Formats: sequence, structure tokens, C-alpha cells
Amino acid sequence: MKRSVRIRTLLLVIVLVIFTGCDKIAKLTQFEMEYDETVIIPSSTGINLPFNLFTPDVQSNSESTFAVNDTRKDLIEEIQLTQLDLTLTSPSNGDFGFLKSIEIFISADGLSEVKIAWKENIPSTIDKYMELETTPSDLQEFIKKDNFSLRVNTVTDELITSDHHIDVHSIFFVDAKILGQ
Repeated sequence: MKRSVRIRTLLLVIVLVIFTGCDKIAKLTQFEMEYDETVIIPSSTGINLPFNLFTPDVQSNSESTFAVNDTRKDLIEEIQLTQLDLTLTSPSNGDFGFLKSIEIFISADGLSEVKIAWKENIPSTIDKYMELETTPSDLQEFIKKDNFSLRVNTVTDELITSDHHIDVHSIFFVDAKILGQ
């Protein structure tokens, strides 16, 4: 009887160690990739009309980032956008109160454009920083490309008299296969 209890206890401990260990190993193949871009909303933007802005091609540098994190493109299981925030850098006395809504789309050569972030009904009391809602979609095919670009679609509810420079900061969570499995 005592031997049976000891064996069960030992098996339970082994199972707990294996599952706890797997979580720790999985975390070794998870990392973040960050990108920064700038867009400019020109002063000539009309009120209550959609207006598109395009970033230049963003170098993904994915292969080198994967290599630094001991993985490869073919081992990536998923890449999700976990955060996209905007910071108004100019004019110094400006804020995001002039925006009614904003949507950000990602595109890459050979892939259809996908909406990745948005904010609706932006309050007029908002300051110079704004975090957008992000899609839960797997975006690995875009990030694996050498380049991708962003399209920013805005609708303003105020006339702006000077160009507005906006820093776009994005964080992508990368999950790769464990030990190539």
C-alpha cells in the first residue's frame, strides 16, 4: 500500500515537472518585435472626410530578429500585434482631439491588406498619446516579408491649421515552435 502511494506521488511530481518545464521552454521561443514609423497629417485635411496616409516601406528585419532569438521563418507558429500606440510629436501645443476616428492597415507584396488597429469616437479631450485596439489575427505572413507598409485612414472632426507629425509604435508578439517541433 505504501509503495503504491509512493509511486503515485512520484508520478504526480514527474507530471507536474514536465508540464511546468514545457511552459518555461515555450517562453524561450516567444519574443517581441517592435517597429516605429512616422506619419504626417497635412493641414489641408478636410473635416468629416476619410483621408489616407501611407508610410514608406518598413524593413521587417524579421530574419535577423528570428536568428537573434534562435529561430527561423519556417518555425514561426504565430505573430500577433499586441500593441499599437500613437504619439503626437508636432505641433507642440497639439493633441489628438481633431480626430474622429482612425484605422491602420498593413500590406505587403502579394498579400491582401488587413486592418490591424483602430479607434472610433475619439474624445475631443484626448491628449498627445493614444493606444489603439488591435486585431487578434495572425500576421506572420506580413512580418515574414522583407518589407511591409502601413496605411492610416483618418476622419477628422476639426480643421487643423498645421501639419501633425505622429509617431506610430507597434509591438508584435512572436511564438515559434519549440525545438523545431
